[in-house]
Amino acid sequence: MSEAVPVAPELTRLPEFGLGGRRKRRPERHDEILVAGVHLFTERGYHATSIEEIANVVRISPTTVYRHFRNKQEILDTAAVWVSDQLWDRLHAMASDLPADEQLLGYVDNLVGVACDLPEFVVLATREYHALSPHARAVWSSRRHQLAEQWSAALQSAIPGLNRADAELRIHLGISLICSLPTYRGPRSTVARDVARSALLGALGLAEWVEERERRQGAPDGSGRVAADSEPRLLQRL
Repeated sequence: MSEAVPVAPELTRLPEFGLGGRRKRRPERHDEILVAGVHLFTERGYHATSIEEIANVVRISPTTVYRHFRNKQEILDTAAVWVSDQLWDRLHAMASDLPADEQLLGYVDNLVGVACDLPEFVVLATREYHALSPHARAVWSSRRHQLAEQWSAALQSAIPGLNRADAELRIHLGISLICSLPTYRGPRSTVARDVARSALLGALGLAEWVEERERRQGAPDGSGRVAADSEPRLLQRL
């Protein structure tokens, strides 16, 4: 019996041309092969999975797989680049004129969202990072560093006195934490998502800042401003 393969949302957003430069034939079949490959790579490991096994899950011949992907490497690379694009697109869809605190919380929610919505893709891209081709590895690494650079200004705004190097270090640690979330085998419920968000805020040093911000937003004056003494107290705890 073939294994049940989860369906990744929005896979039809994959580019018309693959990394190998070939036009897709039957986009839905292309996506089925990709999801099956990601599932097997995650369960068994990239090197332990064959094209024949991927074809068997999709119930097609190995020859059909090669009509969509040049080889197993291209399946892995496409998955890693695509999931990095998902996060990148979500962040760029945010309004550029948002206040720094709203941008920061938007970054947090979108990173947690990608990890919870596309768990196998995230696990694969991090676990099999060294199996990626130089091109795909460069894309994944570049996106991560660009993300850290974007976040750093907002994080420094939230925590006065925090230098850029320390801000980027916290962000990289937070990204690593969230990328490990999909390895959890329990139910990925709203509770799990909330726990992931709290953990990421803690890694960034923002847990108390968010609590104070939410308390202020619920105050009668609706100021939404952080108490003057809360930021120094936060820095003392870190």
